Amino acid sequence: MEKPNSGEFRFQVNLSGMITLLSDHLYSSPRVFVRELLQNGVDAIHAREMIQSDHAGHVNFELIQPEDGSVPTLMVEDDGIGLTRADIHQFLAMIGQTSKQGDGVVQSDDFIGRFGIGLLSCFVVSEEIVLITRAVNGTETLEWRGKPDGTYTIRALEMNLTPGTRVYLRAKEECVEHFVPAAIEHSLRNYGEWLPYSIWFRTGESNIAIHREKPLWLFQPTMSDMSLNHTEVIRWAEDYFHDSFIDYIPLFSETGHVSGAAFILASPVPASIRQTHRVYLKKMLVSDRTEHILPEWAFFVKCILNTNELQPTASREQFHDHPILDTARVELGEKLKQYILRVANTEKQKWEQIVGIHHLAMKALAVQDDEFFRVMIDQLPFYTTMGQKYMGDIRTEQDPILYAATDAEYRQMATVAGAQGLLLINAGYVYDRELLERMDWVYPSLTVEQMDPTELSKRLKEIDSEAQDRAASFIHHANEVLEPYQVRAIMKKFSPADVPVLYTTHRDVGFLRQAQMSAESSNILFAALIEELTAPFKEERESQVCFNYDNRLIQRLLDCTNERIREQSIQMLYVQALLLGHHSLRAAERRLMMDGFMTWMDWGMRIADEGGM
Repeated sequence: MEKPNSGEFRFQVNLSGMITLLSDHLYSSPRVFVRELLQNGVDAIHAREMIQSDHAGHVNFELIQPEDGSVPTLMVEDDGIGLTRADIHQFLAMIGQTSKQGDGVVQSDDFIGRFGIGLLSCFVVSEEIVLITRAVNGTETLEWRGKPDGTYTIRALEMNLTPGTRVYLRAKEECVEHFVPAAIEHSLRNYGEWLPYSIWFRTGESNIAIHREKPLWLFQPTMSDMSLNHTEVIRWAEDYFHDSFIDYIPLFSETGHVSGAAFILASPVPASIRQTHRVYLKKMLVSDRTEHILPEWAFFVKCILNTNELQPTASREQFHDHPILDTARVELGEKLKQYILRVANTEKQKWEQIVGIHHLAMKALAVQDDEFFRVMIDQLPFYTTMGQKYMGDIRTEQDPILYAATDAEYRQMATVAGAQGLLLINAGYVYDRELLERMDWVYPSLTVEQMDPTELSKRLKEIDSEAQDRAASFIHHANEVLEPYQVRAIMKKFSPADVPVLYTTHRDVGFLRQAQMSAESSNILFAALIEELTAPFKEERESQVCFNYDNRLIQRLLDCTNERIREQSIQMLYVQALLLGHHSLRAAERRLMMDGFMTWMDWGMRIADEGGM
């Protein structure tokens, strides 16, 4: 008989394929099966509490290791609500159906599990799941056996089991490593140490209570205030995280019902690092690597948080990127910001300690938050030619405020600018330029200017007419020598006097230098492309070498009549100026340096041979 070619059909599910998908893509580790078994037991107990409020439940794990050396079996027993025959068909055989409403118990947000796929994680480590159960209001004890090919059996047992459920998992040969006592105990403590039920792990003769004293300030937000013993909380966190902290910040968000604490790290963290946090859902660990529960700028803290309402993903190892999570993140960030503002305004010593370690995080917050910028900009540090200074001090010492846009430009100018008494800010650090460009928002009358290296030479002291006449021949000669390098020579006076020469260039020319260096090390085709792209920059601006009239060597060169010595000196001073400005040398400049070095060595040895040394 031919199959009908139209009508309504049902999807066919390849259960083995789904299990592979869970193993390879959904769960971070096969050991998550311990969490899923623990969670199912806890949810079953809670379901029973909803109809028997005085019930005090327990979950027992027992590792059975046969004497013949065969693979071990894990048994998990709970005294929760149990399952009827109808529940088994509905919840264990239907993927994606949550199993938290049986015997009239409606689905509740108080349950941890939602997706009804947790039991499938057991197939990752076992070829068969055996479940024995009796419902609180049931009359029979039932055995369910499920296999990864999608088949299962149900049969009634003669035994009179007390209400609850037992699950038996016999390890796959390749998964025995996940059934060793240390691995199971670690997983139980990791996920369940703060759950509100009695949890035990038996192996051999030992019976271990999985319990850790619950910090009330974490799970009772009303106690999350600064009246707690500071030293005790910090000591607890350092023991828990195996890290060092300088302070803690109680956190609470109404949205998502999130509570806990943030601990300020005692060492700086790069801005590129996104901090991970330990987050629990109804006291069951979701992940110790949760990333997105705090704002991006909060990379200076580690958090431990518990939520009762945020929605986990199917793997229950992260939270859904959802408007509820977005709102909770904003509320938690607001708590952090309030703490920072309070400390900055009332605890100067602590603020200096925090900002000394985590100035990058404070600046990141100021960039993103107008209120924080307005209140805190004067208390943020910047690196200058006069050392590290707070913006409040910079404003009073210099107007206009001058800054170098990049670290490379700052290094070109720093020594000479500082010697002239110019307070120049290095805005090449993360966030500094954005902050400086917003200064007029808070201080409209204040001028903030970006200083180009070529502008620095304009601020140097001009030499008088007599000195100009004396230097004219030297400058003319220098321009001839440096013409192949597209550099113009000038003469001025500047401090420090022991710096003989200063190389300055516009950033466009700096870009051109880098491009030319790339072209020198590239193939012909790529070099031609660079040549074409950089052509517009070649006519725009020139570089300068500013010779220091107050320098003793320059004074001697002005009086030098040997053109060969003067030419060689000009070339070497040009290379020195490039190196002092932290510029990389092009191929021609490297040859110039080596030729000059060899020439000076040759001259020195000749003088020595002639008895002049």
